[in-house]
Amino acid sequence: MTLLATINRRMKASWAVGVLLVLVFCSYAQAPQTIHLTVNYNDGIEKRFTLPFKQGMTVFDAMTEATATQHGLAFACDPKYPCNGSPNNGFLTSIDDVKGQGSSKYWALFVNDIYADKGFGTCKLHPNDEVVWKFGSTNETAGTVTVCG
Repeated sequence: MTLLATINRRMKASWAVGVLLVLVFCSYAQAPQTIHLTVNYNDGIEKRFTLPFKQGMTVFDAMTEATATQHGLAFACDPKYPCNGSPNNGFLTSIDDVKGQGSSKYWALFVNDIYADKGFGTCKLHPNDEVVWKFGSTNETAGTVTVCG
């Protein structure tokens, strides 16, 4: 085999490895980012959603996205602080058919296992965040407070 043929073969092999590396890198770099939304009814039943992450997304946006999924999600806000007004001011009162019961039982919001310190309309999310709505009393839902977003 001539020197030129050997160089040519090695260049083709190097080029093929380079193309393969670029393809692998691009497939990882462009993998869709998601968030996870769980609704814990505190009766042994949970609903789980994996939703596409969008820049600037809030918990309200994620819940709205979940309403459009195959099995859906319904939620409502207090008429004094409606969901269809400014989502920044919405006050969640029910998810699906489970309504809050004043201060005795209510829906508590956790992001990444930490009790949220902001309303669901202003709590900004990041890729891979775990959002959990848990229904229960203060003792069942108490947690450490954190800043959303």
